[in-house]
Amino acid sequence: MPKHCLGAGGWRILKHLPLDGEEEDELDEFEVIVRKLDINYGKNRNGVEERYKFLKRRQKLGEMIDDFMPDLP
Repeated sequence: MPKHCLGAGGWRILKHLPLDGEEEDELDEFEVIVRKLDINYGKNRNGVEERYKFLKRRQKLGEMIDDFMPDLP
């Protein structure tokens, strides 16, 4: 998928999704992008559980903000 099709907002979301090294190389492939978005945004979430996770999650000492933010529901 060409980057211009997603737009700036889409790439901001995509770059914060957890990816393994292999998927980072394939980030221009449509199937990889759709699968990652489906995994992170396609499931129904329990609001109470997500709120609990959000309130309990604390940034660990030495943890980069780029690693911390995707863990937030």
